[in-house]
Formats: sequence, structure tokens, C-alpha cells
Amino acid sequence: MIIDRRTSGWKQAHIAAAMGISRKCVRSWLARYEAEAVARGVEVPPCGPCGARGTA
Repeated sequence: MIIDRRTSGWKQAHIAAAMGISRKCVRSWLARYEAEAVARGVEVPPCGPCGARGTA
């Protein structure tokens, strides 16, 4: 759900609040997802409608 929400344009703070977890936890999961995708040679989809990356 974290990845789906982030690629749909949700800010990290909003994901954390909706899921009842910390922003740090969201950042950790997003970083893990991106690192694993890069290690496999998979292109990570841009976050949100404008393709912006970064933190909330």
C-alpha cells in the first residue's frame, strides 16, 4: 500500500497518517523498495503525476 499510495502522488506524511505509522517507517519502506528495484535493474516509477521524487 505504501508504494501504491506514493506512486499515486500521496505525500509521505499523508501515507503515514493514513496507515497509523511513522514517517520514518514510510521513508524506510520507500528506500528499501527503490534500492531493491535498482539492484534488480528495474526502473522505479516516478512518484505522483508530475514524476517528482523526494520527501514530504
